[in-house]
This record gives sequence, C-alpha cells and structure tokens, in this order.
Amino acid sequence: MRKLWLLFAQAVTIALAIVVVLAAWKPQWWASTRARELAASSSPVAPAPRVLAPAGAPALPAHGGPSNSFAAAVRRAAPAVVSITASKTTLRKPAQGNGPQSWQRDFFAGGRNQTQTGLGSGVLVSADGYLLTNQHVVDGADDIEVTLSDGRSASARVVGTDADSDLALLKISPTCP
Repeated sequence: MRKLWLLFAQAVTIALAIVVVLAAWKPQWWASTRARELAASSSPVAPAPRVLAPAGAPALPAHGGPSNSFAAAVRRAAPAVVSITASKTTLRKPAQGNGPQSWQRDFFAGGRNQTQTGLGSGVLVSADGYLLTNQHVVDGADDIEVTLSDGRSASARVVGTDADSDLALLKISPTCP
C-alpha cells in the first residue's frame, strides 16, 4: 500500500510540474474562453482616457505623490519599525573528525565560550515600550538591544513568547536615551 501511495504522490508531483512549465511557456493555453474572444475580436480595446488636471488646479501633495501612494503610509509607519540585536553566549563544541589537525581543533576550540549575535526587526505596538518581533530572533538571548528609527537605542527584556506563531513580545523603557 505504501509503494502505491508513493507512486501516486510522484505522479501527481510530475503532473503539477508539467502544468507549471506549460503555463509559463504557453500562457495562452490557460486563458479563459472569454479572454480568447476578447483577444481575437476585430475591434481592439481602447485604452483608458487620461485625465489631465485643469490649468489652475493645485499641485500634487507635499509628499510628492498622489493621495493613494504608499509614501504617506511608509512615512507614518516608519517610526514604529525597530532594529533588534540579540546576543547569547554558548559553549563551543569541539570539532569532529579524524583529520591531521583534528586534535588541534579539539585542543584549542574545546570548552570555550562563544558569543552569537542575531539581527532582526520589530514593530512598536504601544507608547509605553512594548514591541513585537519574531521569537527565533530573541530565543535564548542574554542581551537584547533595540535601535529605534531615529537612532536611539535601549536594552529590552522578553515579556512573552509563542513558539507556534514565532512571535515574541519585548519591553523597552519608555524613555530610552
């Protein structure tokens, strides 16, 4: 029964791969009937008319783009984005292997502490210093440093984590230097 299931799974995988390749090379094969009719019609679809502003109309907004631009959203959200540097000290394991220098690696590297540093990002979620980040960024960290968008930095502590959703809640002091 297991061999039959594996054969079925391989056949389905190969069939899906063929469909993806054909869809990339011949997209017209996968177009709907209505799309083919529109493409084959003798009267081409006219482009949408351009709407020009009247001569006395005000210029674009101060941020340089139309009101539906992402620039305003980015400018508004950017101060909430932070950079996180998490470091932890681990015991370095001796190197494995039987090569000519393996005894040297075991002798010189064995039993020493090693500092590991991880980088990540987070988002401030409240004015009193709570921020969200990924749990794997701060997992086992001894020291967590948060750098705000304006360049200020502060140390943080882990308030809670959830490994299933890979989320961690950190707390920094509300008045960082």
